[in-house]
Amino acid sequence: MSITPMMRQYYKIKEHYKDCLLFFRVGDFYELFNEDAKIAAKELGIVLTTRDKKHPMAGVPHHAALPYIKRLIEKGYKVAICEQVEDPSKAKGLVKREVIRVITPGTLIEEELLTKENNYLISIYKGFKYGIALIDISTGEFLVTSVKNFDDVVAEILKFSPVECILPKNFENIEEIKKIIKVVHPLVEDYFNLNEAKYYVSEYITNHKDIKLDNEELLAVGAVLKYVSESLLIKNLKLRLQKYESKDYMILDSTTLKNLEIFKNLIDGSKRGSLIEILDKTQTSMGSRLLKRWLQRPLLNVDEIENRLESVEELYQKSFIRQNLREILKEIYDLDRIVSRIEYNKASPKDLVALKESLKNVKEIKNFQFVSKKLSSIVENLKLLNEIVELIDNAIVDEPPINITDGGIIKENYSEELDNLREAKNNYLNKLYEIENRERQRTGIEKLKIGYNTVIGYYIEVPKQKLN
Repeated sequence: MSITPMMRQYYKIKEHYKDCLLFFRVGDFYELFNEDAKIAAKELGIVLTTRDKKHPMAGVPHHAALPYIKRLIEKGYKVAICEQVEDPSKAKGLVKREVIRVITPGTLIEEELLTKENNYLISIYKGFKYGIALIDISTGEFLVTSVKNFDDVVAEILKFSPVECILPKNFENIEEIKKIIKVVHPLVEDYFNLNEAKYYVSEYITNHKDIKLDNEELLAVGAVLKYVSESLLIKNLKLRLQKYESKDYMILDSTTLKNLEIFKNLIDGSKRGSLIEILDKTQTSMGSRLLKRWLQRPLLNVDEIENRLESVEELYQKSFIRQNLREILKEIYDLDRIVSRIEYNKASPKDLVALKESLKNVKEIKNFQFVSKKLSSIVENLKLLNEIVELIDNAIVDEPPINITDGGIIKENYSEELDNLREAKNNYLNKLYEIENRERQRTGIEKLKIGYNTVIGYYIEVPKQKLN
């Protein structure tokens, strides 16, 4: 079949992303072709057409693509975003395109695609025991442990409610895992290679020298790092790994978690009526996730329990301070996720303004006086980061656009160079007239003109008799 150069480009890129729905940027739309188009049309209720009477196609506007992507992710699909990586107006021939991001349920960092809950990806490897790695890439939380039997694996899954699971193709309990996790990806052996795992851990884990990992744990962690780096297309991830063991916390087996309805009710499996729903009166998404972590891993250390109870007692007794603190916390954004997006170079201008406003409120919290050991320690250790607040306040407008490419982000008088460029852009016709008049006077050529074309840009045009 004879195909156009663009479709040849599409097929070449699609070959590397066979398990994804490929959102292929064409002008102002993301287009899907062939089987991808049929799936998108069915799942999203969008129109299915044809290209060249050969290729089924369906498309969504690029500026409004996230709601469509979210619906596909929620249904368990993986989406590869293929962008035009050069200006179409300046391209010589076919516009260059590359996949800039693979979006899966467990690798979300985009605010519009996330809920306030943790968004865990779990990796499981079975050797002499089970290695388990859990990562929420949107907050940077990364956990690893090992358990002896499959019931304990199920208990960890019920505790953390991961949205996506990766494991080896030959994993013997795949069908049981599929009953409790919606999206399960059996992966080829390359993802569970010991040498590769050691490389990823040494390169991407900042505290790898402080953590001793068994082979099963190492392979589970290595697979997660490989999978996440390929999804985000980031080669310099920097994460901290936390190893935990069941003996450090109260053991909650799968039967206990179900029957006590700690995270989900027995009727429809939702959060309604569960213990976490009753307890969660937090003001921030970070607080909500922290409370859930405390329920996932109840303390056994008596001193730690007493410290926590002492803090609760102080806040209970000091109702005025408690109410003030709640009002301040309402104004603090999800710093975990903002910092993660900055780390991955995916932050928007609005993220930076949210960071500034949050840090201003941290300054307010710093003024509180507490007696209890835990609360006083928290307040004492808060860093104000005034230089970051000042930098963002001086540089970025209070109401910036969502996208960096929209412009109008940097305040006037922050950068002289930028102010000059803006002046040139806004008054370029006047500038051209000034240059044209200056050159006419300098050369004495009255018919000298400034012209423009897309090949060579701006140029000076003179009559032939005046060339010398």
